[in-house]
Amino acid sequence: MRQRPYPTVDHQRLGRFLKATRLKTGLTQRDVADHIRQPVSFVSKVESGTRQLQVLELLEICSVLGISPGAFLDQFQDEFRG
Repeated sequence: MRQRPYPTVDHQRLGRFLKATRLKTGLTQRDVADHIRQPVSFVSKVESGTRQLQVLELLEICSVLGISPGAFLDQFQDEFRG
């Protein structure tokens, strides 16, 4: 099986959407990083689409942003796939 090149366009879109959601809440990358106990570079790489996001990491980030994972994914789908 041939591996897809990384990052994919979908990862970049997810990262941009995550960043837009974070900015709407008024949080900085540092705020999110501190809450999830990761370096700021982790948040930066996720938002730029250069780091793959694990499901459990997404759950933590959604919690910090005050949005349910289901609502986040629904909004992402509406924005980029709709």
